[in-house]
Amino acid sequence: AVRILQEAGVLENTIKVIELSDLPADQCQTHFSEVVSEIRLMAEQPGCCIVTHFGNALDGFYDMLNLRYTRVKAQGQARFFATVAAGSYSSLAPVHPRFQLVACVRAFDLPSL
Repeated sequence: AVRILQEAGVLENTIKVIELSDLPADQCQTHFSEVVSEIRLMAEQPGCCIVTHFGNALDGFYDMLNLRYTRVKAQGQARFFATVAAGSYSSLAPVHPRFQLVACVRAFDLPSL
């Protein structure tokens, strides 16, 4: 659906879209690490990243998705950091104040209310 919105001109083509799947190649640890690294790097710059069909890949971005940032004042300027985890390893990653991480969730994947 995201690609359709881009083609229709509703979403800008400059928005990065990461599409994962249930295929074994998307579920391996190597691919998971690449996705985590890609999102971490993108978070350092202003912009938007949309992730679809992510399964457990975004578990380590809990703080970023919930806007739970650590604010550090350095050199007279505020910088923001979010805890990012990959497996049992976690670290503070810099996040640009104008970065947005959007997770697309299918309605049937949501818990019943």
